[in-house]
Amino acid sequence: MFRALKGIYLTPAGLSYAGRRRLANSFTVTLGPHGASFQDVLANIHTDLETVAKGFYSTIHGKQVLVTASVMALTGDMPQQAKNSGMLSYSADIGCRTCYCPRSKQYQWSYDTVSHGRYHFQHQYYRTEGDHKATVPEQQRYFNAVGIQSVPSPIERIMPTLDIVLGRPYDVPHSDWKGI
Repeated sequence: MFRALKGIYLTPAGLSYAGRRRLANSFTVTLGPHGASFQDVLANIHTDLETVAKGFYSTIHGKQVLVTASVMALTGDMPQQAKNSGMLSYSADIGCRTCYCPRSKQYQWSYDTVSHGRYHFQHQYYRTEGDHKATVPEQQRYFNAVGIQSVPSPIERIMPTLDIVLGRPYDVPHSDWKGI
């Protein structure tokens, strides 16, 4: 029987493509049990992520050194990345994470994805606007119209400075660009 685990792994960004592909350079941060919510898995490592991002002193070769590390991007498969971004998935009417192209126009090659693109601060504005709607059904209609989830991704709270769009690239292992 196959049971999916929610794994969170770390891959140092300063490596070459060949270096990132080496299994020895992929570190397991935590594993969440089958059935666990992504929010609960992230809650367990929230404090540690904050500590490393803010920096801490460590003794290395007899010297006190400030160690810091920040998250540059979160990788994952397509549906998980939509959840990580707080956006609706590819099956929604507005299901693209990088633009607001409706399903009815997705095969129009002339669709302007730059002027109809999704951008970090715009997403935050839409989130705030939706949160201020008077009723839950009104909120849901608004969020569906702009293609975002009614509940923010836990990553938005844990890593508020990470760009919502660019910080969650498309499926990197299967990307023609060979990663970040």
